[in-house]
Amino acid sequence: GRRARVGAAGLGFAWAATTAQQASAMQSIVVAALSADPVERRKGEDGLRASERQPGHTLRMLKCLAGQAASVVPPPAALFCAQAVQKSLRRAPLPELDEALAAVLLAATREAAARGWQAGLIQLCLACAVTAIRAGETTLLAAFDGNASAVERLAALQLLALVAEELHSPASKISVAPARPAALRAALVSQADATLATLHRWFEEAAAAAA
Repeated sequence: GRRARVGAAGLGFAWAATTAQQASAMQSIVVAALSADPVERRKGEDGLRASERQPGHTLRMLKCLAGQAASVVPPPAALFCAQAVQKSLRRAPLPELDEALAAVLLAATREAAARGWQAGLIQLCLACAVTAIRAGETTLLAAFDGNASAVERLAALQLLALVAEELHSPASKISVAPARPAALRAALVSQADATLATLHRWFEEAAAAAA
């Protein structure tokens, strides 16, 4: 029954934590969950479920992503982690959406943009969008002002598009009080003129550079 399933999940998490050598415990779990071997895959899936029940799951996945995405070509495990992060952020306890997590998320998003890793960038921008919606304010969005580099602009444009999509028609359910999305919409509307002016300036600079 349920008790047996919980026990299996705990064993899966312990297995990953004790057999990981050079990789982190979570990296071992993710690699196992993607294994073609049914036994290894079950262990990995049990480990993931056990991690999800413990505080800090999203941050663990982000740290796992940092290790996986360090490759020249990010492996399937990296995209798996990025997807897991944005899904987890939709329902993670609000106290976990703190400054420490935001800093790691921002760093991962910038790294994906810098590497031109489009699939990962989409998932991480989704994660940023979801976090902004649950917070009900634009602090996280403002971190991508586009002034630092063309890479920042790429991330900013992707993020703006995904925030609009998630506010209008979320890809999946977001655990949030109705007042938070409403507050974010109001903030975006109040900043619309400045945002449009910035986008116009980027367009003009890009056109001048291409001329």
